[in-house]
Amino acid sequence: MKDFPFHLPYKRLNLRERPDLYRIGKGEQGKFKDPQVAEKFSLDLLNKFEAYRDQNDFVGCDMARNATVKHKVDANPSASITGGKKYGMVGGKEREIPRLAIEDQDSLKVRAAEIFAAQLKLVNDDKIYKRLRLVHEQEHESKPLDLEGIEVIKGIPESRGGEAGLSAKGHRLRFPNSEAHSLERLGFVHSGVLSFPERSMTGKRSLVTFLDDYSRKVWAYAIGHENEVFGV
Repeated sequence: MKDFPFHLPYKRLNLRERPDLYRIGKGEQGKFKDPQVAEKFSLDLLNKFEAYRDQNDFVGCDMARNATVKHKVDANPSASITGGKKYGMVGGKEREIPRLAIEDQDSLKVRAAEIFAAQLKLVNDDKIYKRLRLVHEQEHESKPLDLEGIEVIKGIPESRGGEAGLSAKGHRLRFPNSEAHSLERLGFVHSGVLSFPERSMTGKRSLVTFLDDYSRKVWAYAIGHENEVFGV
């Protein structure tokens, strides 16, 4: 699968009308509490999956499958890491938190994870779903996105399916030398990212800064994560 097109305005798209823009997601995350909650959610998701599948609605049944993936992917961190978080701040940097020993893991969350894992296998092995998925991949995912009439989200890097990476590379200019200075406003712009050990009261943990070399004016934008995309 090619890079997921994060630059598409999914909140405004009707993917049933435009199934060619739907991409099978990977690496989602979700939440669950205990086996009872897992049983209820898994049954609801299975019923939705089967209903969409019986209508040959690949987008619908795959989104129901993805919801199962979300819960299953989040299972191991929730069961085997204190607090359910995979990463924490160590020495001002985000580090992966060591997993708990098997005997110390939360047995209820382990069981909940097993419920979603079993259902995910059932869904992935469904013959009708596999046929619908193959048709979708051959008819749509193997072809470039048709973006005519769609206003994409700007600023998404190339690594996440957007065009920002290519645009930035094409227009990037190097400073002539370390002592060079701009002779006009915004001729040279310095940028950087500052991160802090703890989030602010508004949930922000990093600052993106831009310095105009000519006027020495600084712009600073607070973001929640270093890789977050923001608009100005």
